[in-house]
Amino acid sequence: MAEQNQKETYTLKENITWNLKRLGFELFAIFTIFSLIFFVPSDFLTSGNPKLGIISLFISKFLFVSAGALHAHLIRKLFFPYINFDNEKGLTSNAVLVIAIYVMIIFAWSRGG
Repeated sequence: MAEQNQKETYTLKENITWNLKRLGFELFAIFTIFSLIFFVPSDFLTSGNPKLGIISLFISKFLFVSAGALHAHLIRKLFFPYINFDNEKGLTSNAVLVIAIYVMIIFAWSRGG
């Protein structure tokens, strides 16, 4: 019984590596998009060609959604350090609030601010 009541504690290094694994795709996407914008000539990204305009739109939206996901994760870690989503009672009000924060921040970023 005493073993069940003990909370697992993680070191700072374990917390950082776990969060980097969780956000690895967003960090990779943002790095890739910034590299693409930096190394591709601007004529290809801002052209009168509609196909290139679609690619530019896709790049900007993907950048905004990835940045929104990183921002939402940072906000969640600062304000709600730990919320157990595997609760037998179902979703608690804090869990619903965290989900709403993720949706709201990512939606705001993807709309451009």
